Amino acid sequence: MGNLLFEFQQVHTISEPRLPQTNKHHLKWEKPNSVELKLNVDATCFAEYCVIGRILGAFDPLMAELQAMGLQFAKDSSQIINIMKSDYYDVVNTVNSHGGRSPSHLIANDIGSLLRDAGDGTCRFFPLSRNRATYSLARFVISCNSDYVRSHETLACIATVVASDSLS
Repeated sequence: MGNLLFEFQQVHTISEPRLPQTNKHHLKWEKPNSVELKLNVDATCFAEYCVIGRILGAFDPLMAELQAMGLQFAKDSSQIINIMKSDYYDVVNTVNSHGGRSPSHLIANDIGSLLRDAGDGTCRFFPLSRNRATYSLARFVISCNSDYVRSHETLACIATVVASDSLS
C-alpha cells in the first residue's frame, strides 16, 4: 500500500501550480435561505502536519472523500445544496468535468452525483481572498493547544470573521 501511495504522489506531483483562469469578482457572504444549508468544506496542508508529504497541485483523494462525506451527510439530512465552493480551481474543474477514470475522477464523479441528487447543486471556484471566514476558522482550530475548544470562543471567532468578511 505504501508503494502504491508513493507512486500516486510521484505521478500527481506538479512542480508549478497552475493559476486559475476565471473571472475574479467580489463575492460577499450571504445568509442561506431558511431551508438551505451553506456547507463550507476546506482543506489546508501544512508541512508539519502532513503524514505522507505534500502533493503540490494534485487532487488529494483523502480530502475529496471527506468532502464527499460532508455532502452525503447534508443529503441524508434532507438539506438542499445549491452551491459548493472551493478555493482550489483544479478541484472545481475536476468535479464539474463529469468524466475520467482515474481514482480522483471517480471520487469527483461521486461528489458531482451527490450535488445533483441533493438539490441540483454546482461546484464553483471561490478565491481564497474571498473566503476569509472559512480559512480563519481553520487556522483558529489548528492553533488550539488541546482537543477541547470552548464553544463560545469558536462562536466569537466565527462572528468576528464573518462580520468583517461581509463588510469588505
